[in-house]
Amino acid sequence: MLINRRAIRLATVVAAGGLALAACSSSGSTTSTSPTSGAGFNAAITSVVNPSTVTGGTLNLGASGDCDSWDPANTYYAWCWDMQRLLHRTLMAYKSSPGIEGTTVVPDLAAAPGTHNADFTKWTYKLQSGVKWQDGSPITSADVKYGIERLFATDVFATGAGSYYTCLLSKCDADGAPAYKGPYADPSGDLPSITTPDAQTVVFNLQESNPAFDYYMALATAAPISKAHDTGAKYTVQPFSSGPFQVSTYSPGKSLVFVRNPNWSQATDQVRKPLVNSVNLTIFANSNDIDNRVKAGTLDTIADGGVQQAFQTTIVTNATLKANADNPSTGFDRYFAVMQTVAPLTNIECRKAIFYAINKVSLRLARGGLAAGEIATSMAPPPVPGFETREKYNPYPNGADHSGDPQKAKESLTACGQPNGFEIN
Repeated sequence: MLINRRAIRLATVVAAGGLALAACSSSGSTTSTSPTSGAGFNAAITSVVNPSTVTGGTLNLGASGDCDSWDPANTYYAWCWDMQRLLHRTLMAYKSSPGIEGTTVVPDLAAAPGTHNADFTKWTYKLQSGVKWQDGSPITSADVKYGIERLFATDVFATGAGSYYTCLLSKCDADGAPAYKGPYADPSGDLPSITTPDAQTVVFNLQESNPAFDYYMALATAAPISKAHDTGAKYTVQPFSSGPFQVSTYSPGKSLVFVRNPNWSQATDQVRKPLVNSVNLTIFANSNDIDNRVKAGTLDTIADGGVQQAFQTTIVTNATLKANADNPSTGFDRYFAVMQTVAPLTNIECRKAIFYAINKVSLRLARGGLAAGEIATSMAPPPVPGFETREKYNPYPNGADHSGDPQKAKESLTACGQPNGFEIN
């Protein structure tokens, strides 16, 4: 299990998530870091390794920091979006499959994908029968609507992905401010673009065409919220569960314990197949301490990333450990941003000179070498649909080994009127 923190960083490689051992345990006892039936290095990138049907026990997770928020309206870290799947269900959800198949969305709370009109401005969803909150009350279309309405309270929820939805569901002014202000600013108000003809039907009327709206409904941000249990900014401390687990105890910045939600039903959930009875997440200040606990078997896996450099070295030099480890290029891109509003970079040829001359090998070396990731020639990482290999897509080739092409850089310098080069900050 490898869940990566969302990041936008400066550099030019598709970053690896950091090596992760493939051992996990669904028992209450400790687990070994060298399973007996390993399938080989990087096996878990495209398949499920050592699948199990054993139920019971506790999954022990470690992380180097707490989630930005346990309120789906206010979280943006990718690993926290994954953790949200323990607590919150959405109309649609990403399929629980390795590799490219995991980028597709399937119905979750919804009985089927959304139906839409010809220009994709109206989307209708029907909820499954029998879906319930942790107290046994039914999840309704009104809960779905209220969850979206909360996103407009940007003074309360400033760090989530609410901006993906606001101008799509309410007319915005020139500054991007929506007309609707959310349920807290106007408790008697209503977001008219979302209608609920009955308890199981929700209709979204969009400001513009959006053929990808099923994907919007798969984000944690779109999770329904029970208005009766909404505590605003304090919701992150005790979120109300629609998923297979609910929060038992939470000490912000230290630990969180999830236990099974007795009113969740496997019969209504084709996305999650939980086996354990509980999940313990412990926050550690020292990432190397997390690695040591994984090695010792007192932690099953790392929730927010891979192992650190020291343990990476141990893994890649130990055949047994390496056979049960993965180093996926699934985390994020590091990219080099060039300002095009500052002279002489206003000239595209001057910008091209930088792209041709830059030594991506040295940039990767500064980030840790081969373990830091693959050198990229596009913004899409390998598991994302649309990814193309370096051989197929490389608009600014910087040498056969990506260490720079001085001749092409000089040609672009001449073309932009700076044959002797230029200085930038």
